[in-house]
Amino acid sequence: MILAGRRVVLGVSGGIACYKACTIARRLTEMGAAVDVVLTSSAGRFVGPATFEALTHRPVFTSLWERDTDLAHLELGQSADLIILAPATANLIARAAQGIADDILTAMLLARTAPVLVPPCETEEPGDDTRNGLVGRRAGNRPSCGRSIRPAGPYDRAGSDRRGGRTENPSL
Repeated sequence: MILAGRRVVLGVSGGIACYKACTIARRLTEMGAAVDVVLTSSAGRFVGPATFEALTHRPVFTSLWERDTDLAHLELGQSADLIILAPATANLIARAAQGIADDILTAMLLARTAPVLVPPCETEEPGDDTRNGLVGRRAGNRPSCGRSIRPAGPYDRAGSDRRGGRTENPSL
């Protein structure tokens, strides 16, 4: 398998869809990847670190200020073969695009050398340029940040017949 022996960082931000990141973590682990999960504090309110530790058999990173993890954001960002942000909330996308490193996940993104897969989880309409516009507006407007955002696929927002806003079920 292409992911066997690879190191994948799964960044989980705090949207209701973060429970679907559990499926992604499990499937990546089954495919032979070493999966390191980085949870934002908001994500931890939906799905706890113990769930991801059980699925990946690895410790979960939740803060820049944990003991023995003072440089974890650097090590994670520079040793990963792939970084997946799922779900990628509009808040996370905006902070990453602006270069704001106010938690372990966004700090890791600034230090990263691996490609980043960012399936957005937002309520914008499909024709809205928010998905593409945020990425280009990073502090300093450096296009070399290398982030790309692509929709996960067609989906309907909960409680609405309008398009956009609900994360598609993961399929790996």
